[in-house]
Amino acid sequence: MGSSFAGENATLRRWNGVSWLGVVAPAVSVGSDGRRAITQLAGASSSDLWAATSSGEVFHFDGTTWTRSARLSVGLSTIARAPSGAMFAAGHNGAIFRRAP
Repeated sequence: MGSSFAGENATLRRWNGVSWLGVVAPAVSVGSDGRRAITQLAGASSSDLWAATSSGEVFHFDGTTWTRSARLSVGLSTIARAPSGAMFAAGHNGAIFRRAP
């Protein structure tokens, strides 16, 4: 899988080894801070990618389609995948969320 970049207005880019290409991003809602930002990506492959957003949404990409898997009560700043397949997300006010594999 190539490296990806997440940024303001739900912009995604994928490195193909030569240049950065645009990638279809999930439809991110506007957060309480007025931003539509994908704050971090995590995953195991190009068909198992997760995105955390400033509005508290978590999206999963299966290689074809983005699906919203959760809408949490706080904006998220990070998301990570454990070797077991469990997903962890952290957000405002010290909130930590876990999704079992």
